[in-house]
Amino acid sequence: MPRVDEARGWGGLMSARGAAVICGVIGLVLWTTPQPAQANSLAGQLDSLFGQDGISLDVQPINPAFPPHTAHFRSASLQQLGVLTSNLSAAASDFPAVSSVPGFAYQYDEKLQVFTPVSGTLGPIFVERPDTLGQGKFEFGLSYAYVNFKQLNGTDLDKLDFTLHHNDCCGGPDTPDFPAFEEDTISVDFQKFDLTSNVIDLSGTYGVTPRLDVNLLLPIVYTDMDVRATATIHNTTVPPIHFFDNATQRITQQESISDNHLGVGDLQLRTKYRLDPVAGFGTAVGMTFLLPSGSQDNFQGFGEFTLEPWLVTGRDFGAINAHASGGFQIDPQSLDRTRVRYAGGLAWQVIDRVALITDIIGSSNLTSEKETINVPNFDQQGNVIGSSTVTSKFSSTIVDVVPGIKVNVTGSVFAFFSAFVPLNDSGLRTDFIPTGGIEASF
Repeated sequence: MPRVDEARGWGGLMSARGAAVICGVIGLVLWTTPQPAQANSLAGQLDSLFGQDGISLDVQPINPAFPPHTAHFRSASLQQLGVLTSNLSAAASDFPAVSSVPGFAYQYDEKLQVFTPVSGTLGPIFVERPDTLGQGKFEFGLSYAYVNFKQLNGTDLDKLDFTLHHNDCCGGPDTPDFPAFEEDTISVDFQKFDLTSNVIDLSGTYGVTPRLDVNLLLPIVYTDMDVRATATIHNTTVPPIHFFDNATQRITQQESISDNHLGVGDLQLRTKYRLDPVAGFGTAVGMTFLLPSGSQDNFQGFGEFTLEPWLVTGRDFGAINAHASGGFQIDPQSLDRTRVRYAGGLAWQVIDRVALITDIIGSSNLTSEKETINVPNFDQQGNVIGSSTVTSKFSSTIVDVVPGIKVNVTGSVFAFFSAFVPLNDSGLRTDFIPTGGIEASF
């Protein structure tokens, strides 16, 4: 059996190795951080579904004196598609992350000169717990989540629709012989909008000191998008002048996207420091650093660096564990994207190796988030003559109930099964998110 000084020596060695691994992983992920948006990305294809600058049509002249021009159906209304894409890009990458210490916490027994599990319940799955892993201890985990997005702010994705207006052209007081053709519109209706993500989280926690843990979590994400939409021209003139094909006078056009992408999500570096108990409640503070290693344009990353200071507390009441956490996810580049995150619930130790968990997990914007998009302006021949900006504001509150079961399979190996079930329809939502995983400590 090793002496105390030998145990400390191994702890120092493992600490150095742990630091080296952490630095190596961070360097590798940052080296592979995606470049700016490409047109062939999933978001790029969606944003330009009916053209990069909107729908452009050649006009059917109604008489020889009609001014020659190209009809641009875009104006501010088309930017709803751009705002939708931006919303999807950020919200679709907000994947659930398991607690940095989902299994046993350990403490060093000076008399026996061994690490022993801290007595108590098995605790929560996705809500952080105040216990730390234990100096020199490792815990590795692998989890899976299937995310099938269904709604945006209560509207089914496959029922979204937009109205595009004609760019100003030929009507007005200077052209009294011609009507105001900007009243012509094009409606865009989605018949299919499937966006799914298969997420595998790789997580590793190292106990630097008895009170301090460091965790790395890296998602591997396979995103699939299958979209189909139809654009329909609504002419208000007699005879009509706008067609997708002048020869056949076709007024409808269908476009579709079917593509996928495999890549890493945003790397999370989490630290936790255990404080002294307060009125019998364990407490800890921590910081999560979100590094933008995932591709925002493939719905796999937030797109910007964020940091999240947080506080957790919990206490066992016999076979029942009560726990809660709260924090602020701060985006230093865009403070209006800052969100407050909160969670809490109960874990019931039904038998020694099995716990049933029910948590409420949510997040909310602190202020309305702004999205500004440039809108090109055209002359009658279709040349870009400048641009204007369109600003949209939006906010969301995401609240889920998360029932689950955690099982101590054998020794220090744990498995869990859980599901996120929405309690409201704000933001980008699913019917439910099934999850499962396994963790082991050494």
